[in-house]
Amino acid sequence: MKFFILLCFLFISANAYTQSYNREYAQKEMRKYSHLLSDGKGTYKGDTNIDATYYKLFIQINLNPNSINAYTQINATSLKNSLSQVFLDLTNGLTVDSVIQNNNKVSWTHNSNKIFIDLKNSVSIGENISVTVYYHGLPPLDNESFVFSTQSGAPLIWTLSEPFGASDWFVCKNTPSDKADSSDVWVKCSSELIAGSNGLLVETLNNGDGTNTYKWSNRYPIAQYLISLAVTNYTKYDIYFRYSSGDSLPIVNYIYPSNFNSVKPNIDKTPLMLGFYTNVFGEYPFINEKYGHAQITWGGAMEHQTMSSMGTFIESVIAHELVHQWFGDKITCEDWREIWLNEGFATYGAALWGEHSYGKEYYRNDISQIMIDARRAVGSIYVQEPNSVAEIFNGDRSYAKGCIVLHMLRGVLGDSLFFKTIKTYANDSLLAYKSATTSDFKNVAEMVSGTNLDYFFNQWIYGEGYPKYDLSWSIEQTENTYRTNFNINQIQEITNPLFFTMPVEIFFQFDNGDTTVKVFNNQKNQVFTFNFNQKPRSYKFDPDNLILKDINTEPPVIPVSYKLYQNYPNPFNPSTRIDFELKQPGRVKLSLFDVTGRIVGILLNENRREGFHTTEFFIGNLPTGIYYYNIEVFDDFGLLTFSDSRKMAFIK
Repeated sequence: MKFFILLCFLFISANAYTQSYNREYAQKEMRKYSHLLSDGKGTYKGDTNIDATYYKLFIQINLNPNSINAYTQINATSLKNSLSQVFLDLTNGLTVDSVIQNNNKVSWTHNSNKIFIDLKNSVSIGENISVTVYYHGLPPLDNESFVFSTQSGAPLIWTLSEPFGASDWFVCKNTPSDKADSSDVWVKCSSELIAGSNGLLVETLNNGDGTNTYKWSNRYPIAQYLISLAVTNYTKYDIYFRYSSGDSLPIVNYIYPSNFNSVKPNIDKTPLMLGFYTNVFGEYPFINEKYGHAQITWGGAMEHQTMSSMGTFIESVIAHELVHQWFGDKITCEDWREIWLNEGFATYGAALWGEHSYGKEYYRNDISQIMIDARRAVGSIYVQEPNSVAEIFNGDRSYAKGCIVLHMLRGVLGDSLFFKTIKTYANDSLLAYKSATTSDFKNVAEMVSGTNLDYFFNQWIYGEGYPKYDLSWSIEQTENTYRTNFNINQIQEITNPLFFTMPVEIFFQFDNGDTTVKVFNNQKNQVFTFNFNQKPRSYKFDPDNLILKDINTEPPVIPVSYKLYQNYPNPFNPSTRIDFELKQPGRVKLSLFDVTGRIVGILLNENRREGFHTTEFFIGNLPTGIYYYNIEVFDDFGLLTFSDSRKMAFIK
């Protein structure tokens, strides 16, 4: 994922967790890389006559003036007989000095952001090719794929290549569908700086001239856009994830010295996240190497393989990037039309961490917030204009709606089959460490569930919009039976699909008890009939919010009991929401206490009708800490009929 945030697009008040995606990736220039798109559809495949198998990058960083001296060695396998020329991607903004094949210089031309290389001898299918391209210059500044900057007065250099920027700084086959089997990144820089990259640091070489060379080695398949480097005067902080009784995974963190103390508490949650995601998705994909974070000065974060580049250390962002190690890095979208397989999965994975850490109610509220943006999505999740960075990384569509698709699939399949589907997909031998399409994921879901899911994926991934329901009901009494006719009418404004097909739950409430029925709504206008032995008093359509939707008409559900909900968000800063239910009208008093039991505020003290209620609480000048809020409900005679308390945390 590129977790890029324009700060003005942050959509929720700051707290210790924060929602999963923050309307990500509204890039300030919305830059386009149309020069890389051979077919105009964003399905650029590079040279289809070769299969890239290995990258070795050597990058010498020069400061004042800024530039690089570099070489890239690429090993590949020929996919064609009598292959005499290959081409590789490299921006025209860098100057090629020479091209070497088998210790011999070979001829080449560099134009249209490609290097066309004449091989010394033609090769046949299956034969190996190894070429090394030497080049130098200043990578293009506009694309922000290779950045020279500073932090606290120290030089800062970092890369961010997704989706098309890899060829701005190294020679590659610039498509996510062709992963190299392994890679090495060697960075030469001032000995006062530290360089982080993918895989393991196998050697730090003191060059004796005031520079060091950091040699990073990765031995897992890797997409070109996931190769990275980050360089500054980092503080190195190592922690560990113990994944068996005798084995630990190093979590290597490179943090600005000035920020270390502030970000350490959330970094320290990474081992817990690894434990949770290992249970849900299977073994961490790069278990023989590491995981880690490299801090950069940027508005978001990026899931570079084994070392995410972090512009923020919000808990949910840490979770999001970690999920990408399975979905995005281990299994990579085949091309940028399928980006939801990266971003939707990572966004939903962060929501799962919220559910695991803070409870089911927190998850429901998180999903409700994400649905707000998902409703704003225009067009299909399957990207129609993948030559546009803004279209690929549309926060409403690729992140929010992609996440909600997985939430809805969980509702369709049920928890057991859903989580089995996700783990099976993550560990499918035909997909692991390769690239995938929506059809690949659909096939796994159908295999695991034994269910035909054509309707689900066709409408939610390739279609547009979401269902808008107009609901009505009627009740006919016959002896001791109440015949209830429930009409579902979809009032669509789109043509693809004409209407949505979904299983739907309907919650009916009676004077004595309640029941939930599940129907399969597969018509634009459809009536379902139920026979009850008592008259339903009220209903709630899709009570657990399992469907992205709007409802035009729905009667309120009158609670059958009193209830005080956990505040949301929690922890919070500066405000939070408190919900409660009243079975009967009454005077409601909401009081706030500190940990000593001292009352520090009255949040509410007024008469309220029966039903659901919400009140917003602003902390004011109270200090950071744990607080308790208590509800008391009094009847018309002033007698206490209900009381309950819950704990909440305020963090500045």
